[in-house]
Amino acid sequence: DGAVGKHYCAFIAGARKGSHCAGDEVAVNRFFPSTGNHDYSDGGGIDEYRDYFSLPGAGVPTSGTTGSELYYDHIHRHVHFFVLDSDPDYSPTSLDAQQVWLRSALNASAATWKIVHFHHPPYSSGEQGDHARMQWPYAQWGAHVVISGHDHNYERIVRDGILYLVCGMGGQEAYPLSRARVPGSQAAITDVYGACLFEAAEDAISVALVTADAAVRDYALYNRSAYPL
Repeated sequence: DGAVGKHYCAFIAGARKGSHCAGDEVAVNRFFPSTGNHDYSDGGGIDEYRDYFSLPGAGVPTSGTTGSELYYDHIHRHVHFFVLDSDPDYSPTSLDAQQVWLRSALNASAATWKIVHFHHPPYSSGEQGDHARMQWPYAQWGAHVVISGHDHNYERIVRDGILYLVCGMGGQEAYPLSRARVPGSQAAITDVYGACLFEAAEDAISVALVTADAAVRDYALYNRSAYPL
């Protein structure tokens, strides 16, 4: 309640009443997390996570093809999101099963934009570095953007003709860029707190790093006609 209720109550359908939350403030879910290592290791772990969230949630357009809250998809107009669980040390769902599902679901989607997100970055110049287990052929399967976190910094990378983003500046202390910039790295920022802001039109998608003081530290626009990048 101290964090989720205070900041996310207005985005989570069925959020329980608490000191910062009136409860049931929205009818349809507008918050779609992917599991990270701390969702398994902290507090009540993954059972508490599953108890709190209902994913993707009643009334949310989805293919409904996984039967799981740990990896799932949701559709918003011309944008189709695919959420994965990238922590094999804890997850009850194998990465192999998720690969089979993702490849099929991306291929079946007719959305203008297909965005995949999960916790551990396939590519990163930050302290945590690359996670080879998540270096899947997303572009070949039809994805346009891959978003991750885990490294506490921001990085915008173009690989295989698609956009990879590390958006990990939302909480704990920033991590340094402790290694050489990975191939395709177009921007890397480590000294701010903030969030990634996306805008998706039919013909273009943009991403901006917006800091906690509302400044824009990085911005890029990618035209749909220019893919692969």
